[in-house]
Amino acid sequence: MKQVRPTYRSQGGWDPGTCQRPTAFCILLLSTLLFATAAPAQQPFQCDDRLFLSTALEENDPVGIFQLTVADGGSPIYNSLTSSTGVRLNAIGYSMDNFIYGIDPETYTVYRVDANGQATALGVPPNLDTSYTYVAGTVSPDGTRMVLSGRSKETGLDKEFVSIRILPPDLVINQTPVIADPAVRLEDIAFDPIFGLIVGFDSKNKQLVSLSWPGGDTNGFGYSVLSSVHRIEALFFDAAGELYGFGSMGSSEKQSIFFHLNRANGEILETGSGPGGYFVDGCSCPYRIDFFRKIEPTETIPCGELTIVYQTINTSATTRSLVQLRDSLPEGFVITEIVKAPLQGEIVSGVGSNLLQIDNMWVLLGADSIVIRVEVGVEPGLYSTQASLNNLQPALGGVIFSDDPATEPVDDPNVLEIVDPERIFAEDQTFLCEQASITLRPAAAGSAYLWNDGSTEPELEIFGPGWYWVEVSGNCGGFRDSILVVEIENQLTLDLGEDRILLPGAHYSLAYTTNATAALEHAWAASDPAALSCEACPLAVAGPLTGDLSVGLVITDAFGCSAADSIRLTLDRTRRVYFPNAFSPNGDGFNDEFFLQGEGQARILQFLIFDRWGNLVFEARDIALDDPGAGWNGYTGGGRAPVGVYLWVAELEFPDQVRKTYSGDVLLAAR
Repeated sequence: MKQVRPTYRSQGGWDPGTCQRPTAFCILLLSTLLFATAAPAQQPFQCDDRLFLSTALEENDPVGIFQLTVADGGSPIYNSLTSSTGVRLNAIGYSMDNFIYGIDPETYTVYRVDANGQATALGVPPNLDTSYTYVAGTVSPDGTRMVLSGRSKETGLDKEFVSIRILPPDLVINQTPVIADPAVRLEDIAFDPIFGLIVGFDSKNKQLVSLSWPGGDTNGFGYSVLSSVHRIEALFFDAAGELYGFGSMGSSEKQSIFFHLNRANGEILETGSGPGGYFVDGCSCPYRIDFFRKIEPTETIPCGELTIVYQTINTSATTRSLVQLRDSLPEGFVITEIVKAPLQGEIVSGVGSNLLQIDNMWVLLGADSIVIRVEVGVEPGLYSTQASLNNLQPALGGVIFSDDPATEPVDDPNVLEIVDPERIFAEDQTFLCEQASITLRPAAAGSAYLWNDGSTEPELEIFGPGWYWVEVSGNCGGFRDSILVVEIENQLTLDLGEDRILLPGAHYSLAYTTNATAALEHAWAASDPAALSCEACPLAVAGPLTGDLSVGLVITDAFGCSAADSIRLTLDRTRRVYFPNAFSPNGDGFNDEFFLQGEGQARILQFLIFDRWGNLVFEARDIALDDPGAGWNGYTGGGRAPVGVYLWVAELEFPDQVRKTYSGDVLLAAR
């Protein structure tokens, strides 16, 4: 139970030891003194997907704050923000204003903690039931309320969920009963940013539970029982929806284990270690809104039409309201249609204008999109445009600029080209491979097309060389351009050589011959992709060979001509193992050891040699084939073995996982 009376002096200068219980008078006195003391301005955190851990080094200490970064593989890196906040906090959560909120379980005072670890008292919520202690808590995804689980001091079980309004900080509370069968004892709770549900750890039943908020239905259906876990007092989600915890195993009261948990079934994926402590709690800011803007086509003729798709991906655990979308297009561009509007929002500017502005818009949880049609201007050139989402909470960035998903940079604008009417084709000529066809496509899009053969499709497949023209039409009329198609006479060739038979475990360097004289693109493929060293390199290696393997290669030259060939690598399944029938360990450097010999990369799992009475004289395990140093040198028990015949048995494992046992006898000849 997290109910240890602090023996420190609080920030307001009031000694909790002067009040035996947090009576109304003491609470009022504490709140008055805290608010009467002017506190310096608080420094907000940054919502950068890090985790926050509050813990006391000793049981009666105030808590400090650690910032956790989860590296690849789930190993956390701990950075101490402050060794002491000066207060004891529980049920902490991260709010949309970029501050951490928590409650002192002894005084029931709500605190706001900043990035420097400074704790500012906000007061005691009116009508808060002090027959409960508040251990598990978080902040609602909209940042307006703390959500706490009230635990009965008599039974140690959770009985009531309480929400406390912190934005604005009037501390007005709402209550709902905990509905759970069996009863639960929640150590911490956290909002899932992907699905918007609350997940908690129940130390009574040793499992995760889910909670449908704002209802009180709590159940552990589908979650595994973690019998080895004592408790998990801190739960955190990251922006990808990965779930982590901090707690202890066995019967340890000191929390020092970092858990990576399966959010679907509650199983432990991996564990790590952290700063040991007591009175542990945790929170995070996993919330994200991604904003993408796609333009199709990206090249068009003057007065052509294009489609703009605005896509939002909201993983901030709840629908965001009162958001503004704004996109100012270049002069001469006109919005002609809003194909898909948001579910909720006021279109302030749209059709007939070059400005799209939607106020009071909802950004729904998950993926959603808005689609418009636009007529572009008449002046050729490159146009860079970008939209923005405004009026978001500080933790979500306040303002988010759109990202072009077709390009590598993040949050970059879209680039549109209005082509010169005389440059409908990107090139003056193109090449046709022998006995092949190519498809001609104008670089610039229009509303109608006319080819020299009368076709009206956006593209034209051709089978021979010559001149071809296309006329692309839009609202400013039609524009014609032509292109010369030249046939390449020498067909591209490729030869990977003859099929091969290889020993188990062998590697084979794949080589080829070709008549190509220019740079090539390579595309390797195999019946077992894991057996190839690479897929796009000039020279690949196949192996180690554990079965028959088919390998293919396609090469493509600068003209777009391709050639393909394949080769089959067959496994030689003959187990070639050799063993002598005699050896003479006389130090002459010839036949001094008895060892197994062979081809391939087999391992000798065990190698045993017995005398004629069945006594073991030599033993070796997990040794290599063809290794004299791993064989028998004729000595046993510290001395030379007698001349005579000895029996041996060996178990081998080959690279294709086949195991085989060999046995025989060998003569230890006179030295």
